[in-house]
Amino acid sequence: MVGSQSAATKAAWPGGARAAVSLTYDDSMDSQLAPAAGHLDKAGLRATFFLNEVKDDGPWRTLRQHGHELGGHTLHHPCPRSFEVPTTPSEELDLVKMALELDGDVAQLKRLGQAPPFSFAYPCGVTWVGAQESYVDLVKERFSAARLAADTGTHAEPYMIPAQFGLLTLSELDLAVQRAVDDGRWLVLGFHGIGGGWLVTDAAIHEQFVMGLAARSEVWVAPFGTVAQHLASRQ
Repeated sequence: MVGSQSAATKAAWPGGARAAVSLTYDDSMDSQLAPAAGHLDKAGLRATFFLNEVKDDGPWRTLRQHGHELGGHTLHHPCPRSFEVPTTPSEELDLVKMALELDGDVAQLKRLGQAPPFSFAYPCGVTWVGAQESYVDLVKERFSAARLAADTGTHAEPYMIPAQFGLLTLSELDLAVQRAVDDGRWLVLGFHGIGGGWLVTDAAIHEQFVMGLAARSEVWVAPFGTVAQHLASRQ
């Protein structure tokens, strides 16, 4: 459950839906192009892909042309040393270096055909660099909304949107959606690899889940930025 519920989570959702769900995919992984995007297109759903620096523009540009949202995730995915991720540690960055990362995000998104307003996801869910100096203000200057990597935060603050990761079974995923319906709120689900890569969700489970989600008329499934803009318009 989100730490701080607000009136925004009880917003009137389009089409009389009782909840909103956004599917988000991090780290520009090949398994998100296939099979994940194929599952989404088959189900008629549109999702958000938070990208690091991509090696080949073509597939991601095609994804955008199919109606999916592309968002920023920094080019090089810095994380704190304690996460043991093979990237530049967050502690070695300062605000100047992070600004360059974010500017690179924006340039890449424009190149891939994504129009503003842009969405962002904090790598490793961490909002600081150096000696834990916040870079949220830098994000606010460039992006319209930002997602965390844990089910903490508040929908009332568009740069601290919570998300649920690590739901690996069909029953866990379906239960998260049902709880969002019961609460009338926005559920943001986070994924990494789909059938391959790292932090993997089984491909068959992913396909079953998105097909079942598409059949739920009481749920509005939309990209992260679309839902964030909907809530902003109701403030």
